[in-house]
Amino acid sequence: NIGENTSVGGANFICGEGKSITIGKDCMIAWGIEFRNTDSHAIFDLDTKQRINQADDIIIGNHVWIGAHSTILKGSNIKNGSIILECPHPSYFARLNKEFDCNHFVEVNEILKNSGKEIIKW
Repeated sequence: NIGENTSVGGANFICGEGKSITIGKDCMIAWGIEFRNTDSHAIFDLDTKQRINQADDIIIGNHVWIGAHSTILKGSNIKNGSIILECPHPSYFARLNKEFDCNHFVEVNEILKNSGKEIIKW
């Protein structure tokens, strides 16, 4: 689901297993973006035989800007007014997910840089 007045310069949406990708209103999505709410393959615990990499929803709030070459992974929840920037070196890309980001969900009016290593309030 993509909200009103949201622009997408170029993105891949990998969506599966009954989970969703929701993008709010008035967002700007640059080019070279990838949204992945699934790993596209199963991984099982050898002892329990239980699957350990379930798909999860991605939720992007309103008025969010996602910069070029960012990858937004399953379980991400980006709040209203946030900005996601790519890493400063072109060979590295911003990748955001709840595990990598130590369970820190992007809050209202935050800028997240360098795959969550730098958080700027505005």
